[in-house]
Amino acid sequence: MILLLVALVVVAVPGLGILTSLVWLILSIAFIVVVAWVLYGLWKRHRSEISYLSGWRRQLFFGGASVALLTLVATPFFWRQGGVLVLVWLILLGGSTYAAFRAFSADRDYF
Repeated sequence: MILLLVALVVVAVPGLGILTSLVWLILSIAFIVVVAWVLYGLWKRHRSEISYLSGWRRQLFFGGASVALLTLVATPFFWRQGGVLVLVWLILLGGSTYAAFRAFSADRDYF
């Protein structure tokens, strides 16, 4: 209901398009900062476990995390273009997250 009222105000009052764009930009930047902060907190909490990863697994972990963060930063580009680039965005985000997760959890598996 509240979202409907906000949408009605944005449509009814002229000149709110710029304000809406500014609010969207601020929210997007805040989202990226929060994601980076959470990743930093996870790194800080699991720093010793990450340091015990083998060389290639550590590279895979940090590479996957970096690609995931860069993909999140480039989200507006991918979504604005639409079509195939949305699929590329999903593949990049999913693949990099999976790679980082597998690299971190592979040393924890006991066979």
